Amino acid sequence: MKEYLEFKSITFDTIQLQGNVSSFPLFEDNPNLNSESITRRIEDQIARWLFSINPVKELILCELQIPLQNIWYDFRIAEPITNPHKKPGDIDILICEKQRPDQSIAIQCKRIKVTAIDMGKDKVSRRIADIADGVLQANGSRDMGFYKTYLVLLVVIDGRNRDLNNILSRGSTPRTLNRIYDFPGRGDLYSEIGIVIIEIVQPTSKGFTQMAQVNVCVLAPAKPLSQLVSLTNRVKYLLKNKGIMQNV
Repeated sequence: MKEYLEFKSITFDTIQLQGNVSSFPLFEDNPNLNSESITRRIEDQIARWLFSINPVKELILCELQIPLQNIWYDFRIAEPITNPHKKPGDIDILICEKQRPDQSIAIQCKRIKVTAIDMGKDKVSRRIADIADGVLQANGSRDMGFYKTYLVLLVVIDGRNRDLNNILSRGSTPRTLNRIYDFPGRGDLYSEIGIVIIEIVQPTSKGFTQMAQVNVCVLAPAKPLSQLVSLTNRVKYLLKNKGIMQNV
């Protein structure tokens, strides 16, 4: 039976205006530019960038059914929340409402690098096999007793060679998406853990911070659990140290 994936998307372009300009081009190819490929950025850089752009951050939060107001989040959280010598090691993104540390959401991210070779062929990084390690990290987060846990697949796509396609259609091929959908270790992932694909497409030689498309698909929503009291107390301690909660 076929399963159709529904992506919610945001595409943006930027331009620097100088002097009296009556018109300017947007969403066009930039063959004279040679910006750094998005595939060179690591997971933490990509995650922080996604949350630095309000419309993109709001899209992600909405798709994860997380309130937009009164939330706190941070990246690469280890002690006092995790034991650095035990899976998951650290939490790539930790999110909670400021007054609800008992409903903390742990997100583990795995980057997959995709480079468009031509109109119908992709080169996919060998790191797709490393998603199995992301499964272990997500399962470890679930074992810690978080309210919700997600495994997020960050698919970074250099689509500049797909230049016969419309700029809005330079993401990964269906074959690549099928490989990502059937990622290694998926059958070992706890059923309570949510699975999300976030594609970040660099469609032209313009830098991805200036022009990009972000596509979000929730393959499986996370199931809420009763968070362990000991974990909640550690989250409270963290929020107090960061000045988020005053009365703990």
